[in-house]
Amino acid sequence: MGRAQMRKLAAYWQTHPPGCQTMICSSLSRARETAQIVCGPLNITPRVSDFWRE
Repeated sequence: MGRAQMRKLAAYWQTHPPGCQTMICSSLSRARETAQIVCGPLNITPRVSDFWRE
């Protein structure tokens, strides 16, 4: 998904919280960037894992 889509998702989740306290992302730079876009407004620090690498 693109950055604009992730920003829209983050905005939606600010008014409709997903109910999670942890998010995990791949260690690939693009995945980390996407996770920061989504998690930032929720004040969640994404956990990075090599397990999720493609």
